[in-house]
Amino acid sequence: MNNKRAGLAICLTAGLALTAQSAFTGDPNQANQTGPQSQIGQEQQSLYDQLGGAPAIDAAVKGFYKKVLADSRVNGFFKGVDMNRQIAMQKAFLTFAFGGPNAYQGRDLKAAHAHLVARGLNDSHFDVIVEHLGATLKELGVKDELIAHAAKVANSVRGDILGKTDAAAVKPAQSKPAGLSSYSPPKPGVGVVPNNPNEIDKDLANVWSVPYTRYDHDALKKQYKYYPSNIAFEDKGVPFETPSVFTCGGCHPQQFEDWQGSMHAQAFRDPIYLGELALGVKAVGKEITKQCEGCHTAAAVVSGQMPEEFDFKKLTDLTKAGVSCDVCHSIKRHTHWETPSREPENGSYVLSPGYKNAKGENVRTKYGPFPPYEGCGGGFHECVESPLHLRAELCAGCHQVFHYQEHFPIEHTYNEWKKGIYSVKGIQCQDCHMVDIPTFKRSADTFQKPQRHEYRHFFNGANFTMYLLEKLRAEKLGDKKLADNAQLKYDMAVARLQLAAEMEITPIYSEDGYLSKIKVRVKNERCGHALPTSLTNIRQMWLEVVAKDETGKEVLKSGLLKKDGELDENTYMFNSDGMGHDMTLKNDPWEIVSFSRHDVIPPKGYRDVYYSTLSDLKKHNITFHARLRFRVASQKIAKKLFENLPKGFDLEEIYGLKAVPDPLPIVDMIDKTVTFSTHGAPTQNRIQERGDSVKTAADAFYEQIGGEEAVSKAVDLFYDKVMADPAVNYFFAGIDMDTQRRMQKAFMNFAFGGSLPYKGRDLTAAHARLVKDKGLNDSHFNIIIKHFGDALRELGVKEEMIAVAVRVAESARKDVLGKQ
Repeated sequence: MNNKRAGLAICLTAGLALTAQSAFTGDPNQANQTGPQSQIGQEQQSLYDQLGGAPAIDAAVKGFYKKVLADSRVNGFFKGVDMNRQIAMQKAFLTFAFGGPNAYQGRDLKAAHAHLVARGLNDSHFDVIVEHLGATLKELGVKDELIAHAAKVANSVRGDILGKTDAAAVKPAQSKPAGLSSYSPPKPGVGVVPNNPNEIDKDLANVWSVPYTRYDHDALKKQYKYYPSNIAFEDKGVPFETPSVFTCGGCHPQQFEDWQGSMHAQAFRDPIYLGELALGVKAVGKEITKQCEGCHTAAAVVSGQMPEEFDFKKLTDLTKAGVSCDVCHSIKRHTHWETPSREPENGSYVLSPGYKNAKGENVRTKYGPFPPYEGCGGGFHECVESPLHLRAELCAGCHQVFHYQEHFPIEHTYNEWKKGIYSVKGIQCQDCHMVDIPTFKRSADTFQKPQRHEYRHFFNGANFTMYLLEKLRAEKLGDKKLADNAQLKYDMAVARLQLAAEMEITPIYSEDGYLSKIKVRVKNERCGHALPTSLTNIRQMWLEVVAKDETGKEVLKSGLLKKDGELDENTYMFNSDGMGHDMTLKNDPWEIVSFSRHDVIPPKGYRDVYYSTLSDLKKHNITFHARLRFRVASQKIAKKLFENLPKGFDLEEIYGLKAVPDPLPIVDMIDKTVTFSTHGAPTQNRIQERGDSVKTAADAFYEQIGGEEAVSKAVDLFYDKVMADPAVNYFFAGIDMDTQRRMQKAFMNFAFGGSLPYKGRDLTAAHARLVKDKGLNDSHFNIIIKHFGDALRELGVKEEMIAVAVRVAESARKDVLGKQ
């Protein structure tokens, strides 16, 4: 089955497939201007472009599902399906299937539909789907020849969908992009193969699967001996030294003590990491997990001390030492700009611990930030000045983690710093993480670099849980000095977390003077990178909120822990949602190839979260208690990782634990309680969202209109009307309508008195481009208001409630049109 057949077939069966699905989309104004799709290899537009691109895909998918879900012959196949997610998946797939910009790996049609066939999916259902597809395209003004072509392609995979033939894989319908002859890709780095325009027609399966390059993993394996780790080793016969009081600690006792118990020392003892490593070996193989080991125990990897299968008890001390003294001080240079992404990634360093002199003797070489002095090294090693050791680039290669195959940045702490104000001001990683707490605070508050004597080898961050575990380990060993060291590191980590952010809680009153919303602003006050950072799909930082009236009755709660240690569904979380190739939620790093949500706070930036009180406001005061909380992982994920530790890593023997701590330790970064009057505020205090104002209706309106479900239906129907109206739909050209609808639902929920949090936007600034460049004016606003009212009527909302809703919308007219 050819690529076009498979792609379009999935579109047609979108109403049935619950996993590998797609849908058709097209801008009716553009669809009439296009002809049939080009044949593979011809220099014509892709089917995606002929149909009108993203706006067209959006319109057709919505119309198609509307018909399918209203048809009792097939809608039973969608019982229990999250249709918002289904529609989003369908759009993403179609963009890929018809040659659009998104890359998508093919699915097995037969396997994807097997569970539906088992439920009775047959030819008659397939006919219904084809029927609805044709009707949808017809309504959107697509030419008959394109509709016929679509039906023909759909029928060509009927056997695959219904399990009557061998399984077929979905491939994109590719065609050569317009203007390709003038395309000039950037000069590739090592292992990067340019998409040669002269070879486009010869190898269509690989065309434009990535923006301008693709990665040749065979070439990269030749370039990087330990690939997918980018670590390199100048092996001149000089071994790495295991840190101890007899080696490093003999001449550098303070530095050695600082390092002990640090996250560098624990890099290969962290049970969260080891659990993930063990699962990774099972999932993708030991060859791939070298990417992790290349940073967590680099010396062991390059010296051959990291076996294919290991018993933790039998590992060498050098392996268990993690990021040891000799690792950092053997970094001769970085190779950040030579990597496939031409950015720091996956251990992009060259390690060179020494060389043989003319007599054949080992000469140890140690690189550091300062010029050598007489007697430097004490006869044990040479000293070499390295400016790299004063810069963030020393840290970058292991704090910038890319997916081993897709080169998606799962962790990009370095880039967060590089693109932030700390980089501009010259504050490096070392200036905050290699100093004590008062010096850290000064660096963050004043951008003043520490003095030389203020630097220490703490390497302290936010992973306070590991310091607790290290203290338990030290106590099991009977090492009081190490236990005290770990306690110090724990106290520092907690202090960093509690200094990292600030919180402002602001009451917002409606025009009639009643408390309507409460705004919680969380600021990243002292993190030079995003807050949180690292593997943000695992880390959890969230708001816990409880509001009570004067009688002690709870009128709002969000972000509370449930009995199983997980958070309630209404929690506002500052983190990321990882997404796999199948566009479903993923947590394991080898599966994450994108983020479906990335909600972290940039350096010196902030996020606003809004809450409704859900109170009848008859009481005079309301007490609002908010906590910003942090833990290294969810209870569920931590439990999974602790249950999959490698052989020889015995929790009870090492820490005295039988299982993961329950509950997992949490640090309250901020704990704040404020009491507000529920009425009597000046009427001019309209809702302020980062400077714009939107009036709200009474809180009762939200419940009277039907709550969250009604708001969601109203927004969907409203946008269906808007997108079908040529008088206003061009304002949405190029807009991601899934995101637009989601944002609108959140805003309407908030504006009409719902409880879900909403991050406000400046209405005037948000619409300025439409006013200036596209002429958005009162007449367009009137059309929007009309469609909004009509949508509510179709949903059976009473006229008096529609009048309230329209007044709320009208109150934003001046802000939207920039008249204030």
